[in-house]
Amino acid sequence: MKTWSAIQRANMPRKWGESTPDRRALALSNDFIGTRTAHSTDSSVEGVRCVAMVMRVSVIGAGSWGTTVAAIASENTPTVLWARREALALQINTEHVNGDYLPNTTLPASLRCTSSLAEAVADADVLVMAVPSHGYREVAAEAAAHLRPWVPVVSLKIGRAHV
Repeated sequence: MKTWSAIQRANMPRKWGESTPDRRALALSNDFIGTRTAHSTDSSVEGVRCVAMVMRVSVIGAGSWGTTVAAIASENTPTVLWARREALALQINTEHVNGDYLPNTTLPASLRCTSSLAEAVADADVLVMAVPSHGYREVAAEAAAHLRPWVPVVSLKIGRAHV
């Protein structure tokens, strides 16, 4: 059985009138999450296996907000949480709890935590910044040195930086 990428499947020839930009966009996005659409049963792609891409998420900041977002993301995709303190990272990895900010919440076993910013950022496909505004610039500048240039950065920043 041949395996096709989402882009190859979106560019495959289809029956007359079936190859609209909307359907191609839908096919492309659905292939990333492994969902089949009505047009994917076309005879030209019968027997083709869908390959879902795995998106690696890194959440920078292990406060209550960052930990919550990381826990939700880790239910769906490999997720790494960055904590400033090694002791907190160890506690999250071994006890699956963030005793400093969410002591009564059990975190998913799939959530990994590290105190190394380089380790957290290097393999990320999506970077989520959950750092308080007063330390955002410093952490973002340090993370940028390890971030691949095409990786989107999502900011969960709350508060205002004093300039």
